[in-house]
Amino acid sequence: MKGMPAVERYDEQFQFLFPDGKPMHSIAYIIHNKDEVISGITTTKGLSHRIHAEKQQELKTELQWADFDSAPPFGDA
Repeated sequence: MKGMPAVERYDEQFQFLFPDGKPMHSIAYIIHNKDEVISGITTTKGLSHRIHAEKQQELKTELQWADFDSAPPFGDA
């Protein structure tokens, strides 16, 4: 329609929640689609960035958890 702003047909946003329903805030994530990789940090409500696309596409999400060393504590043999 003339005079109206262009709108993307598809836009998605993910909300990451713990099993108890509380938002997973300040967690690093990656979203993969066919053409790009989008990374970010969840908001206080556990939300990702909004992803806009002109056509339907498959998206895959990954949470980037901290990696802890499995070495025994100091003083243990």
